[in-house]
Parts: sequence; C-alpha cells; structure tokens
Amino acid sequence: MIELPEAIVIARQITETVSGKRIARAVANASPHKFAFYSGDPAEYGDRLSGKTVGGAQGVGPHIQFTADDMMLSISAPIRYHERDAKRPGKHQLLIEFDDGTAISAGAQMWGGFFCFPIGGQSGYPDVDNAHK
Repeated sequence: MIELPEAIVIARQITETVSGKRIARAVANASPHKFAFYSGDPAEYGDRLSGKTVGGAQGVGPHIQFTADDMMLSISAPIRYHERDAKRPGKHQLLIEFDDGTAISAGAQMWGGFFCFPIGGQSGYPDVDNAHK
C-alpha cells in the first residue's frame, strides 16, 4: 500500500513518462499473492488493455489512477518504470508493456489493489468506486 504523497508523486511521473503510450501487452497475477486484489478475472487484463493508449494519472488517496482509453486502472502499490530492453521483474502482480519496448510493473508488498474496469463502471471495491467519481 502507498500513502497519498507517494500516490501524487507517482501519478505525476506516470503522466510525464507513459501518458500517450500504447499498451502492447498486459499481464496480471503472474505471481499470485494472497492479498492482491483485482477487478474480475486478472487473466482478462491483457484483453482489456492491449492496444489502448494511456492517459494522464492522478493520486487519489492510496491509489494511483490512470486511464487507458475506455478503461480505468487504480493501483495501490508502488509502480516501477522499466526502460526498453531492461530486465522485467520475475515477480509482479501487474506488468504493462508498451509498443516502444518500455514497461511499468507493480507488486503487492503487504497487500495491494490492481483494479482495471470500464470508466464509469464498478471495480467491485467501494473505496475505489467512490474515489473515481
């Protein structure tokens, strides 16, 4: 889990670094974690996100929220940026690779939310749903 100041800083970095990039591939729950939470089936994240373009991000409470066209992502764990051809982490709960070869990843430490749902839809978690209204 991250705190609001971290969420604000990471959201600004997401906006500056990956906003406008097209998602080539997404993998969720590659390393199952007892306290990692998802919206629906994490196996569907690749289909939900592939081909979409990342929009701007914002820090909302303990979440970093950003759009990918018609989808909203809300992540409550540290997000790491990976340069083109840099080694990706072996363990992660969410990995998003872009068509320019760069990527971001996130992993639960004690716990974390890795939500991906249609904009205006319901994530299934009240604190996330209330935060993006």
